[in-house]
Amino acid sequence: MTLLDAPPESFEPSPNALDACLHAWATESAHTTSEGSLRYLRCIACGSRRVELRPYDDAPTVPVSRRDIPPR
Repeated sequence: MTLLDAPPESFEPSPNALDACLHAWATESAHTTSEGSLRYLRCIACGSRRVELRPYDDAPTVPVSRRDIPPR
């Protein structure tokens, strides 16, 4: 089973303050895996983070992290 085989996750809005941010994602780092390219992103506005996978077969980017990771 790969990350792309996982069932889709529902993204329900949360009352978190980070939800008010219109995230402006900047790549902190990226590397190649057997499934595609992983990008570690950080919002330049609020500092939250996320991880995305870009598969090799030109499929759309897939979020890997469950939700935006709040800043430390």
